[in-house]
Amino acid sequence: MALRRAWQLFGTPHRNVVVEQPWGTSIELNPRESVGRSIWTTGITDLVVCESICRLLRVGDTAYDVGSNIGFMSGLMAACVGTTGRVDCFEPNPNVLPLLKRNLERISSVACCPALHECAVAERSGRMNLLCPTEKDGNDGIACLTNDVNLGFEISVVSLDEVHKKSINIRLMKVDVEGFEGSVFRGASELLKNRKIDFIIFEEHRGVEQAESISVLRESGYEIFRLGWKASEVYYAPLTTEPIHSKYEPANFIATCDSRQLAQAFQQPGFRVFNKQYWRNLHH
Repeated sequence: MALRRAWQLFGTPHRNVVVEQPWGTSIELNPRESVGRSIWTTGITDLVVCESICRLLRVGDTAYDVGSNIGFMSGLMAACVGTTGRVDCFEPNPNVLPLLKRNLERISSVACCPALHECAVAERSGRMNLLCPTEKDGNDGIACLTNDVNLGFEISVVSLDEVHKKSINIRLMKVDVEGFEGSVFRGASELLKNRKIDFIIFEEHRGVEQAESISVLRESGYEIFRLGWKASEVYYAPLTTEPIHSKYEPANFIATCDSRQLAQAFQQPGFRVFNKQYWRNLHH
């Protein structure tokens, strides 16, 4: 493991770098950290999530990024919804917040300025403890909530039912909270019941039948699909199929109450996220 880690870092800059992105924003990142290294070397992280965001968000929409990390997905969302849309970011990790804030400032120069909530999202508003990764973990984005008051440190948490303005529909919400997805959805029970969120993209590391996130969404009337990608396109499949993601990637899912709209969005092959002409047309 130590040898592999050394090989991965060979030749990597020892300081933060700024990477330009096809959709017109730039992002500051640490290329010696997992997510930063992926963006620095390939220009992207979580391809299937990024392309799904491009397919589903429209100019003027509202999007939520729950678990924003350094703001990569937030920047993509902002580029999609433009200056007339809205993006809300939720991130409690004090280790990434300074970098996230600088990246949000970069975004505001070309798109809407995302609203930052320096807190975690859970079933109810209040206080919980947060466990942060160490440097040896190599991934600053794996901070997670814990119910053990003897671990980590105390932070603020909010429920989406309490913070969201009920008159506004959320077109798309991305949730990546390291195992607490079910708690996020329980705290959005009113929003889900009233169909105020059109599409939800989320990670789930447990099996489908054991995952609280999936059971909560199903109980709320949402249909859930697996997400995956091939060389020429992203695609989705019913939960009853075998996993369609690479073993090197997290298992991502999408939930909706409008599978017809989902089918239309995924109809065309190719990848918008890399297409500079697509972004030029969208912004002009």
